Amino acid sequence: VKIMASDRGVVRNLPVFREALVRFPVSPADLKLLGLGLSRLARLLFAAGAEYLFSPLVGGEPLTSASQAQALESAVTYENASLSAIHLHATCPMGGNGTAGITDSHGAMKGVDGLWLNDSSILPETPGINPQGLILALARRNAMRWLDSC
Repeated sequence: VKIMASDRGVVRNLPVFREALVRFPVSPADLKLLGLGLSRLARLLFAAGAEYLFSPLVGGEPLTSASQAQALESAVTYENASLSAIHLHATCPMGGNGTAGITDSHGAMKGVDGLWLNDSSILPETPGINPQGLILALARRNAMRWLDSC
């Protein structure tokens, strides 16, 4: 089951600061999906032999059984979910010829000669699964294209 957020985030430059402001609205449906994912992961870990899991929820008690893991499904709230983003996907999405992407399909920035992007920022959207394999495959393909262009 692919679990994805129902909305899109926004990344903006902050004037004066050398930082970016990242905003991502989290809907009640997103919290429900997060709870479902946490519950499934915890139950999987218990099935694999885990005896003790630290709750990812703020103030949450440690889990010692699969039945406690099941309760995570409905336990996630705005108050106890500590959400962060480590990898920002799709901030400079790729596109083909004539499409609205910021880069071409190989990561070359449109309108800026010599600038190539080669990370998860060029994905057209967050994939909803661990994107490591996809990013590595794109990186290799894009690096080969870049080498051919030199």
